[in-house]
Amino acid sequence: MTHLVLATVFADRLNLNADQANLFVLQQRLKWAGHSSSIVSVSSQAELSASKANFLLLGHGSLAAWQACLSDWPNLAQDFLDFAVNHAALAVASGADQVAQARAKSVQPEKLPRTVSEFCLEGFEGLRVLGYKNTSTKINQTMRIHSAIVTWLHGPLLAKNPALADSIICDLLNLSNEDLKNENTRKIDEIVAGVWQLESPKN
Repeated sequence: MTHLVLATVFADRLNLNADQANLFVLQQRLKWAGHSSSIVSVSSQAELSASKANFLLLGHGSLAAWQACLSDWPNLAQDFLDFAVNHAALAVASGADQVAQARAKSVQPEKLPRTVSEFCLEGFEGLRVLGYKNTSTKINQTMRIHSAIVTWLHGPLLAKNPALADSIICDLLNLSNEDLKNENTRKIDEIVAGVWQLESPKN
């Protein structure tokens, strides 16, 4: 059995659309595969380093929440990028904005005048990813920066995309997808397939 530490940044502030549930999805699927994990919230680079985290989540928050976060941790986005050089990570929505801005302005999606509020289905590294977007952009909603998945799709993305969750776990544990398949994952994946039928764009 392997024990993994799943860290999250300011869990109480960056959870506007239940983004923290992404960690619970990883934790449960790890448990079904016979591995343990713990979830820790960090609020500084020192805490992140001390946590010995294997994975880091940067969630979505309001403007006020981000002002508070950056006041307490000014180099947050760059520290996330530094972590992601050698570790798996996930940045969601406004968290993705912060990471993209820290890396290079050219990476940040160009926002169009039209406001979008719809489900989105796109390709990412051989997978299909389903999520919810409310910003129209000229680039894919999900990309890879270092070892981090950076997405502008909101909320508990991994709950709707178990294959994406399993790809993260495979990277963390150096396993194959088949190593993670069991009766529990098959049941959940069948339920998720029903959600996809309801939420996938029909065009």
